[in-house]
Amino acid sequence: MSQSLFNITLEKRLLLEQIEANDGELTEELAEALAINQDDFLEKSEGYAYIIQKLNADIEAGQKEIERIGLYVASKQKAKARLEETLIYSLKLFGSQRQTKTGNTVYEAQSGFFKFSTKKSESLEIEDLEEVPEIYLVDVPQPPKPPDRPDKDAIKRDLKLGKEVPGVRIVEKYSLTLK
Repeated sequence: MSQSLFNITLEKRLLLEQIEANDGELTEELAEALAINQDDFLEKSEGYAYIIQKLNADIEAGQKEIERIGLYVASKQKAKARLEETLIYSLKLFGSQRQTKTGNTVYEAQSGFFKFSTKKSESLEIEDLEEVPEIYLVDVPQPPKPPDRPDKDAIKRDLKLGKEVPGVRIVEKYSLTLK
């Protein structure tokens, strides 16, 4: 009969409680139940370990895929920008030119499927921020300062030396190692 790891663990705790209730005496039935319980535990734990290893591999593959897709998108953005620059340059050379009501120059061309045109825009490029007069500089609001971070290494060291540090405690934890 196959049990979940939770039930196997619960069963072992109940068996240990029975042994304690018998003043530590290990009957033949309790010894056999413990052995079966141990075998089930090892079998289930091995299954858990395989699943954990598979999930670790999936996580690593996903992280590599995110990186690969980021590089892919960046290369596509660069290619698009180069194509747009080339097309604008070509429109200026080969397209028809007209003036808008506001006096802007527009370059146009039409193919079988597309109509191409330029639109004039302006952007400001700061060449040297140090040379910009202070009157044109604005204060950029700063994000709120994060709270001070406690020095966990110093606190842990002092606690182990017997000093009292209010508001903290050492919690014992376990991590899993699979080989």
